[in-house]
Amino acid sequence: MIALGGASILGSSRAGAGEGTDPAVRSSLEVVGGALPDKSIGRAEETLYVYLSMNCPSCAHFHAVALPELRRTLVAEGRLRIVYREFPLDVRAFAAAMLVRKAGDRYFDALDLLFAEQAGWVSARDPGPTFRRLLAQVGVDREAYDATMADRPLYEGLSAIKDHARRLGVRGTPTLFVRGRKVEGDLPAAAIAAEYAVASTRDPRDRAVEAAPGGER
Repeated sequence: MIALGGASILGSSRAGAGEGTDPAVRSSLEVVGGALPDKSIGRAEETLYVYLSMNCPSCAHFHAVALPELRRTLVAEGRLRIVYREFPLDVRAFAAAMLVRKAGDRYFDALDLLFAEQAGWVSARDPGPTFRRLLAQVGVDREAYDATMADRPLYEGLSAIKDHARRLGVRGTPTLFVRGRKVEGDLPAAAIAAEYAVASTRDPRDRAVEAAPGGER
């Protein structure tokens, strides 16, 4: 399905909720890992970083449930920017991430489609037909699809994002960085909103973030 080589599935143990990072790691969150630009929603000084894999059920749940609520509230109010970064857990997720990137400005539309039909293409013997049908809706035709599967710079760009995430301590998905603190699991929108409602003068290391259970590893 993908001609550029495999991507290993990362096993990991679940870290403590709200696990902190040192100042150097918090600062490095602002650095884009590799040549690919960040995909983001909203404009604000506060940023929520979300590392996800397209084959992760908990990522799909976060995208379908928490993200719309955050967009309706914090993002619409100009209080939060949300950055999505890819952390593909296997070869199929890598292919999906490459195709979603190919959608360009319709990146989040493509995510909507692939997450909505995740169960089908994840379990399919050949996900190609489903990928082609869904991506055609966001302008990725058959020729663009074939070219994407052989796009080494794109593959290497996603690999660089994943490598950068590993250096930040990401081991599974979804992993969120809330005010610079690592949280593993499908965190509800209400818990995220509560964190960003806290006065900005308060040290984020003094706050506890309760992570929801679950998460593809």
